[in-house]
Amino acid sequence: MNSILLAAFLLFSPVCQIINAQQFSFDDLASKFNTKVDAIDTNMRLNCSFILKSLGSNDFSNIELKLNAPLNPLLSNDKLEALVTKVPEGVKLKKTNVRDFLRSKIETFNNKQIENRNLLDQIWAEVTVDVSRRMDDLFLKSFVQWEKNSVDINHMKKVISNLTDAIVEFDEMNKVFGEQLEAADMARISIEEDISSSAMVFNKLLKKSKLTTSIIIEEVVPIFSVIFQKLAEFESIIQKENALTKEFNNRRIVWADYMIGVRETLSAERKLVKPYKKTRIAKNLAKLGILCGNEENHL
Repeated sequence: MNSILLAAFLLFSPVCQIINAQQFSFDDLASKFNTKVDAIDTNMRLNCSFILKSLGSNDFSNIELKLNAPLNPLLSNDKLEALVTKVPEGVKLKKTNVRDFLRSKIETFNNKQIENRNLLDQIWAEVTVDVSRRMDDLFLKSFVQWEKNSVDINHMKKVISNLTDAIVEFDEMNKVFGEQLEAADMARISIEEDISSSAMVFNKLLKKSKLTTSIIIEEVVPIFSVIFQKLAEFESIIQKENALTKEFNNRRIVWADYMIGVRETLSAERKLVKPYKKTRIAKNLAKLGILCGNEENHL
């Protein structure tokens, strides 16, 4: 056999039929899973919405609007430096240099806003990502083999039973995500309102020839006290939001593993799906067993 024929043979040989992440989709998995279910009982078909939908997929436009809303600095760098220079050098507030105090507080807030912007971008990425593109070679090779294998009746029935709960789990997580999204947006709006009102204070202070300690205590410290508390609340909400979206997408991968037998149970170690083929006699016995209420493992 010459090299060209050998290459062609290997290309179309069943042992070489593999797919990559670009060729696989959860839609394909759901369709082929229920095709296998139909071989057992068409009334057992699984609602696969838990793996087909992402959190918030019913309202992407609203989510995009909230997650991509601007997070503004408390004060621009130019205005910050102008404000700092209004304070005489060496002036202290409870042993802390007032210039350093102002610069530290405002720069910390501005940097936190940048970090929070990055976190919101991560949440948006998790919400919009095609998780099926994250499936690894172990899963993809197993998926090809699973398509060829006879139906494992016991495993399919366990999957259908256990993943019916996943639909409820998805609904609950989606509800929590929606609540977190609204809470984060309300917190963000409140912070933006404080930024706007503080801008009027800072602009007034910038018109003064110099800033005394008493002015800082009366005008600026209250701004910091309120806005940093709100910032901490906002950060806490979006950190939970980010963790939830990552957790849900990781669960979709586990559910996909379980559907095709890469995992025997939802918490089992992963393993490559091996070839399995029932003989015609065994298939007939298995079908007879179903009718008699005594299922065999495979069809």
